[in-house]
Amino acid sequence: MQILQFIGSLLLFILSLSVLIIIHELGHLSMAKLFKIYCQEFSVGFGPALLHKRKEGKETYFSIRAIPLGGYVSMFGEGVTLEDGVNIPQSRSLEGVKRYKKAIVVSAGIILNAVFIYGFHMATKGAALATLIARVIAAVVITVLLLNQNLELHLNRTILYRFNAKMVGDILRIGVPNGVENGMFQLGKVIVVSLV
Repeated sequence: MQILQFIGSLLLFILSLSVLIIIHELGHLSMAKLFKIYCQEFSVGFGPALLHKRKEGKETYFSIRAIPLGGYVSMFGEGVTLEDGVNIPQSRSLEGVKRYKKAIVVSAGIILNAVFIYGFHMATKGAALATLIARVIAAVVITVLLLNQNLELHLNRTILYRFNAKMVGDILRIGVPNGVENGMFQLGKVIVVSLV
């Protein structure tokens, strides 16, 4: 029974991670398509293909692969070997587009911050919101995993919690420096995005 719960928790973690990666890779794909870069494949996972389809008249294959940890977009100009009979001009490669377009495609994760900042007119709150969304998803996944009572490390499902000053102190000795460092990183990210 414990092994089944562990497998269930592991599958939930893999699913959550895959969703985050799919969203990230969709950012790369959407920007590449916007700039007419030839994308040979959009893949969820790695390893042998379980599903490898392309709509008739379209150029991009959509794949689901055996190892669901990650994903990728195969773009012309990234060392992708083109299929036989496919002749794509260099201007449609990642290396053939203007530098600013390449920078946008490569940094598509930052684009999410820009959408919140400029698209929704949220200023610096937008950068914080994009980061918050990613962290909330991660916190939910971790909490669900920690609720499994049969695992060695788990949360007790009690309503009453007592204050433990030593534990709070230990957590703060780790959390405060980490929070300061993270705050400096986020501030740098906001400054860079605001300069773009």
